[in-house]
Amino acid sequence: MCAQSAPQVRLFVSYAHEDNIWLMELKRNIGYLINSGMVGAFSDTDLQAGDEWEAEISKYLRESDIFIPLISRHFLSSRSCSIIELDLAIGQYDSRGTRIFPIVVEPCDWESLPLAKFDTRPVNDNKDILPLSLWDNPQVALANIAREMRALVEKISASRPVVDKITNPIDNKVQAGALVHPETRVDKNNQFLKKLSCKPKPSPGRLYKGVGVGTFWHGLDARMTGFSSQSPGKSPSVPAMIAHITHGSPLTSFISLMRSYGVAEQYALNAGRRAPSRKVPAYVYEIDFMDSDQVSLIDPIPYLACLLSTSTEPYHSGDRNLLLALIDPVRYGSELLKPVAGPLTKKLPKVSIELEALICVLRDTVILAIDRVPSQFILGRHEIY
Repeated sequence: MCAQSAPQVRLFVSYAHEDNIWLMELKRNIGYLINSGMVGAFSDTDLQAGDEWEAEISKYLRESDIFIPLISRHFLSSRSCSIIELDLAIGQYDSRGTRIFPIVVEPCDWESLPLAKFDTRPVNDNKDILPLSLWDNPQVALANIAREMRALVEKISASRPVVDKITNPIDNKVQAGALVHPETRVDKNNQFLKKLSCKPKPSPGRLYKGVGVGTFWHGLDARMTGFSSQSPGKSPSVPAMIAHITHGSPLTSFISLMRSYGVAEQYALNAGRRAPSRKVPAYVYEIDFMDSDQVSLIDPIPYLACLLSTSTEPYHSGDRNLLLALIDPVRYGSELLKPVAGPLTKKLPKVSIELEALICVLRDTVILAIDRVPSQFILGRHEIY
């Protein structure tokens, strides 16, 4: 038996005070999401007297799932908005997958901001960016933005880790999605894994980790420090594993490694805050565990396959091209927003979080280490540019 509840999706709106009218209009248009509890929207108008302003804003921004900059000439002239908050948000995008949802509210040099890889709104019928203030009726653009926001919130909510309470007959204790060895589970999941002769711990061997320019590990030499998770010591669980794989949740004890050098190289080239160069290269670390028991490794595929095999819900409700969005979200992400015909009406497609995680693992040849990768297992570092 499983009780499910999705945590609230957190929005952070960055804006200049001169644009307060647009902040209020945005909040009105997504009012149902806020009032229903699906999202928690934060801006500095939510601060109370006596709050430590900078600390509170930094805290909320680091915890946010969606960062919404309201871009104007006032935003550009505000160092707090265009430098401090935007840099922190892009850092959160790199480290934990925070979505960035830019909205241009008036004509300005918004192209000067480092937002090229993010979809900017609003767009007109010709798919050109048209600032809110230039629309004959800005409410049309705001309604479109609200629909996009609702679809994104629903996608994030659906991807949130849900704790499955699994009864372990070995000790009769309830474990919240614990990563138990399948052979200790007397249920159909156990039979499924036995049939495939799957083991949750892969054979140690040569693995790789790509590090992009400007990311946290780029500033350190892992040959000296090793790698550590963002939440070492936190109990590993299936929901946490899914959250780590699908949107890089920092609240897990997992470290992603790749079996494929090519995948690690692509991450090094494309996942940094800027392109690598001969002077400032990206890195691919080469790791060999040499049959050591000092490191805990997990192959996620058996767990995800079990969840998919026993689920009564459809893997996804889209067409075949929907899977391209999971394989290459940069080029095909629009497939997630393409309505699919149903027996009664057209709806946005839904994807089970287990399928999304499985595709990510297969695409990136992921093996997970728990807590840390000691430096003695790192054979070398390749410079990539």
